[in-house]
Amino acid sequence: GKINMLKSKYLKTSLLIFGIYYVAISAIIRSDFKYIDDLGRVAKGYRGWENFSRYTSNILATLIHGDLYLTDISPLPQILAILLLAVAGTIILYMWEMPQKFSWGILAILPLGLSPYFLECLSYKFDAPYMAISVFASILPFAFIKIGQIEYVVASFVGILLMCTTYQASSGIYPMIVVLLCFDFWNKGKSINKIFRFLIISILCYIVGMLFFRIFLMKPVEDYVSNEMVTLKQVLPNYMKHLI
Repeated sequence: GKINMLKSKYLKTSLLIFGIYYVAISAIIRSDFKYIDDLGRVAKGYRGWENFSRYTSNILATLIHGDLYLTDISPLPQILAILLLAVAGTIILYMWEMPQKFSWGILAILPLGLSPYFLECLSYKFDAPYMAISVFASILPFAFIKIGQIEYVVASFVGILLMCTTYQASSGIYPMIVVLLCFDFWNKGKSINKIFRFLIISILCYIVGMLFFRIFLMKPVEDYVSNEMVTLKQVLPNYMKHLI
């Protein structure tokens, strides 16, 4: 009975967050504005994400649009995007064991989709769901922590690859949540050994997933952006430049 109650609570929470997100982006939907990359895809129907090694975006776009030629089916992609963000937010609440504090938890989780940075992502008629999948894939592995270590490792590897093949800008989410969880475990009195074990496993999962993508899947890009690393001599000067 308790499990069913929790499932119902999480389902209601996901729907509530989805509803808030939907109201929040209603102005974007109503404007029916074609945002940057949308113009080319509306005119020519191409996918094109493989140029940035976003193969999963290509595959899912074919399924969502029902053809290799992409037609404008907005606002469905944007609705799918906020649904994924709502579920991702609920998973975060689940990780922090907040079923009794969802009123405050929901307020804390709303910036996941309503920050100015992600509102821009939601402005893309075609890209929005795959950008949201990258966020969802970065968060989903942590739902497996309470299930088992092997499940967490596998989910982390798969999640990192999904993130890398949809929208690589989400690459900071996984390590940031690991750091937050380590502090949360410490605050709850868990042993340093268990926390350190979780940290090391997570770091290895992240490195292995990233290296797999880098070695086997990533295509070099030298366009208006580049996916090449700076040389060792340039690391510190570039870091300071970006800080400034």
